[in-house]
Amino acid sequence: MSKWRNTKKVLATTQIEVRKITAQLLLKKAAARNLSLDEYLRTMAENDSSPWLKTLDEILTPFRAEVEAQGYSEDELHELFTEARKEVFQAKQGQANQRQEQG
Repeated sequence: MSKWRNTKKVLATTQIEVRKITAQLLLKKAAARNLSLDEYLRTMAENDSSPWLKTLDEILTPFRAEVEAQGYSEDELHELFTEARKEVFQAKQGQANQRQEQG
């Protein structure tokens, strides 16, 4: 059962049924963090659904797929990243040198 409330943020309220042991474990975890069960579950739900809080594996999945599709070897990837690091380093050195000349 969900209800929508009109507030500054759109909130949804839902009720779920869990096993008694699960509820007890969740209460212990909430208490360990000095949170109410509602606060603990809200935090878990928001963190789990946030597009900004992805695991490294989730972030790298498209990259890994592209690497596999392109058929890059480990040595080729290593060379690609080494070159990219060198380019970034050189660009930063160039910016630092320009600032010194200007200042």
